[in-house]
Amino acid sequence: MAAGMLIAGYQGVIATMWSIHDKTAPIVTEEFYKELWKDDKLEVRQAGYALHKATDRLQREGKSFLEWAPFIHMGV
Repeated sequence: MAAGMLIAGYQGVIATMWSIHDKTAPIVTEEFYKELWKDDKLEVRQAGYALHKATDRLQREGKSFLEWAPFIHMGV
């Protein structure tokens, strides 16, 4: 699906490689956008780093590999 979105014209996509936990997705989303919106400015070129920061939070909280590893960034 992520590849299809890139082909359709999206410059970047956050996807998962397998099913994720319902409780994990909101944490990743919150941390991702917190990092992406620095100083009230959207930094789309930092999407990969923002995802890294989001999954890093899960790791620091002691979440299992299966909760933080499936998230990937594709594109710019």
